[in-house]
Amino acid sequence: LLARTRVDKKSLITAEEVIETMTIGGAKALGLQDEIGTLEPGNQVELTGLSLRHIAQDPIHDIDSTILFASSARDVCL
Repeated sequence: LLARTRVDKKSLITAEEVIETMTIGGAKALGLQDEIGTLEPGNQVELTGLSLRHIAQDPIHDIDSTILFASSARDVCL
């Protein structure tokens, strides 16, 4: 998180890119991109529900950053 305070933030991977890497990126690495990694008809999925009501997540300006940097196991509700 400290690296995100740098002036030159363009060299950093974004929260959206991290989440993409964890989902479809992982599926592509396994050669399973046609079966997992995206929410599409016919694909196998596992869903996780997160509550966004914890004080650490407030305010929410970017949902990807909130999920990645401010959420934890305490927020899992499903």
